[in-house]
Amino acid sequence: MEALTKILLKPQVKSVLQGALVIVIGAICSSLGSWEMKDQTFWTKVCIAIILFIIYLVLLAFYSTNEVNERKIRGILENQVQAFEAVMVGIVTVCKQSSNDVNTVIHSIIEEGKVNLKIWNFDKACTWVCSQIYTLLGNLSGGSKDFGVAYVRLEEDKKPETEIRMNAFANQNMHKPTIYGKKRPIDSNDDRNYHDVDLFRAAKSDIEVILGNKKIDEVFSYSNKDSRKQNMEKYNQYIAIPVICNDTKMVGLLEIVCLNDTSLGITEKEVKELASKYLVPYSYLMLLLHKLEKALIAKPEK
Repeated sequence: MEALTKILLKPQVKSVLQGALVIVIGAICSSLGSWEMKDQTFWTKVCIAIILFIIYLVLLAFYSTNEVNERKIRGILENQVQAFEAVMVGIVTVCKQSSNDVNTVIHSIIEEGKVNLKIWNFDKACTWVCSQIYTLLGNLSGGSKDFGVAYVRLEEDKKPETEIRMNAFANQNMHKPTIYGKKRPIDSNDDRNYHDVDLFRAAKSDIEVILGNKKIDEVFSYSNKDSRKQNMEKYNQYIAIPVICNDTKMVGLLEIVCLNDTSLGITEKEVKELASKYLVPYSYLMLLLHKLEKALIAKPEK
């Protein structure tokens, strides 16, 4: 069947078949003369004409369906190409901004003997990345702005490392999340803990996707009843991408929420595939930037 389909879809075969059927149907109709049914071959010619006409209609339907499918596939491929271009542009932009600022920091270390993290730091770079991801999500969704992007980092300034902090975000109105900048303990068993605390505690490397506001509300926590009521049906899809160091230690979490009716796919598999293609590269960029800051402030033990 596939072999026959490939043959029928060849431009030369398509043109010959459609042209030949039109000519044959026209010839048979012409040969009916004055439509005298007394002619013994009249009904034979009519049946042949009807059969050929049906075949012609089937071929038209087949080629029309194939053309529609080809247009859809071309549209999907074009969107994917544009999305990949957006990812590359975003990564290049963040790398360029970071390299310029880090170069200034390095000169500061050489000339003054101190690290000036006001010029460049991981939190600032994460804000750039979140902004690029927000723009990318708009391209993937056909222009929607109903997204929220956030990054939560592990605080490593003291041992043991038991606190996390949302250090970057991006959304339509740049509305600051209530937990932005606040250090929160990982080992707390408070029922009001946000879902990111649970993910850091579990320290799994798998992408998590939750679809539908009911399922999301089951795992999300809210600071009070008013907040729960206000945001009850706000989140339509949730994606969490862990940032893992050396395949063992979770040092960050990239979070994306689709608001209202916005979505990045219909099924969990589809959303995970999209996240793997377009968002995971940014998680590795986050890890690299994380290590870059650690390298700038590293001191020998002895």
